[in-house]
Formats: sequence, structure tokens, C-alpha cells
Amino acid sequence: MENSGASQAERAHWEATPLNYLEKIFQIPFAVRPMPLDGFRTLIDSLTEPQRTSGRLSTQTRQVTATSDVPGPATGSAGSRVNIVSSSGDQVAQPDKPAIADASINVVQERVFDPNPEYLRLSDFEREFMKVLLPLIPSPRAAKRFVNIYRLLRTTVTPNEMLSFVSEDKDGEYRAVQLLLAIQTGYPNQAVEIIRDLIEQNPTVSWWTFVDRYTEKYGQRSKRRSAEPTTRRSIPSHNPIASQVDSERWREFLDRLNLLRPELSERTCTDFIKWSPRIARYSFQSARVLQYDTPRSASATQPSPPSGQTVVVVPLPPRSAIWE
Repeated sequence: MENSGASQAERAHWEATPLNYLEKIFQIPFAVRPMPLDGFRTLIDSLTEPQRTSGRLSTQTRQVTATSDVPGPATGSAGSRVNIVSSSGDQVAQPDKPAIADASINVVQERVFDPNPEYLRLSDFEREFMKVLLPLIPSPRAAKRFVNIYRLLRTTVTPNEMLSFVSEDKDGEYRAVQLLLAIQTGYPNQAVEIIRDLIEQNPTVSWWTFVDRYTEKYGQRSKRRSAEPTTRRSIPSHNPIASQVDSERWREFLDRLNLLRPELSERTCTDFIKWSPRIARYSFQSARVLQYDTPRSASATQPSPPSGQTVVVVPLPPRSAIWE
């Protein structure tokens, strides 16, 4: 029961916090150290190591010969001797079984299940680039999710796309795919805004110039807050603590992303724009960007109304309302 006579300071003192619940549930907290670079590389190698099983067809020829000799004691039918000849030519005797007539059956080309088909085999270039993305991967569990989703996404690459996806000079679209996927794995909130801007704005500048825009935006965010209480997809100014945490998270993300500049050469945003919609489908948060995505030009996609009729177009709510 609430004590109306208690002061505000007393009520704040006894107010339950999330930490109180954690302390109640977990008796002994223990924080695991972050992955070192060597451990991350070893983990990536173990997760992406190609299997030794090949996808060849195993061919086995079975020749079954039934010979009528003596009537069977129980059924009165002719007994039979069944011989199975393997593909190597070895003959294996089998127990007598009832047979009706002589027969010869050949079974060939039995397909063996291949747990590592061609479209799941990563090249050495792809595996090595994964290892430099450690700054964006927070834990071994996240690393496993990153690898599994990348393998699954890679199965959607068509034979024609594969020519530009992995090129012989160790470059290719796979670098943009892995980088966006690593951002989505380690920094999902930041990935939402980046993927959405790539889809909506279709930037023509280089990738790192595009990234620098966020450095300018969130580096000065606290200074603009008083003059701009609610910005696009921002947290309202009445929650300054959440606003500060959001900005600090962006700065942490940008600092880690900038560590990868030496590993990713200057390139346009073309590959990032191309793969953003496909990558967004593998995230609860980023997928909403596709759900509320609308064509840039409504007149180009909407049919003209029939003569004598009026069509009323009801616009979607602003995206700020969706994300607030």
C-alpha cells in the first residue's frame, strides 16, 4: 500500500529497479571476458571449416537372382537363394528367402546426403574477411548467429550474382554483405537507421562518406537537442537519460566501425544498397523497414482512376510515429 505521508525522496529510495530483480534472481553474477582476436579467429575457422564429405553420387549395383530349387517347408513355394553383387564385384550370400520367379534387379545412383553443398562452401576470402569484423561482434553466440545467417543468405545468391559476389581479386559484394550483417548482429538499432537510409536515400557518395554523416549527426546531437526536441526516429527530449544512452551507443558503434577503414577499401554504396533489403529480412528490427517501405514516387506506381470516379489516397502515418 502506498504511503501518502512518505516524502518523494523516501518513495524514490524504496522504488524497485531492474537491478533489484536481477539481484533477486541471480545469486552469483559473473561476467565473461570479451573474446580476444585470436579466439575470435579460431571460432570463425571452426564455424566455417568445410566438411570433408563430398557431394558425389554413390553408385551401387545390386543384382538379385532368385533360383527355384526345393519347395519351401512352410509355404510350399519354391525356395530361393538371393545373391547381391556390389559395385566392386564382391558377392555376398544372403539367407534363403521365398521367391516366385527368377528376377534380376539393378539399383544405381543412390544420392548420399551432403551436409556441405557447394553453395554453402565459403571461399578463403570470405572466411578471412569475417575475422576482421570482431569489433562489431559482441560475443561467441553473436558470432555463431552471424555465420549461420550469412550462410543462409548466401544460398540466395544466384549463379549470375556469384560472379560479382566473390571475385578472383579477393574483393566482391560479400564484403558489403558481411559488414552490414555484422552491424545488424552487434548493433541492431543502428542497423535499422543505416539500412533504411540506404533504401530511401539511395546515396551516390562513397561508403565511408555516408558513414561520416552519422558522425556529424550524433557527434552534435546533444547540442541540437534543445532546439530540436523530437528529431526523426529520435527519443523525445523529456527522457534525457535515454537520449544520452542512445547517443553514446551511436558513438561507441562509430568508433568501432571506423576501426575497419583500413580493411575495407573506399567503395561506393552500390553494393550496400543492393543487399540492404535482403539483409533486413534476417532481423526482427530491420525487417520493419521493409514492412513500412513505400515507393518514392506514388504517381509512378498508382493506376489512374476510372473516369467519373474519385480516388482518395490515405497516407501512411509518419515514420517518426512508427519508431517512437
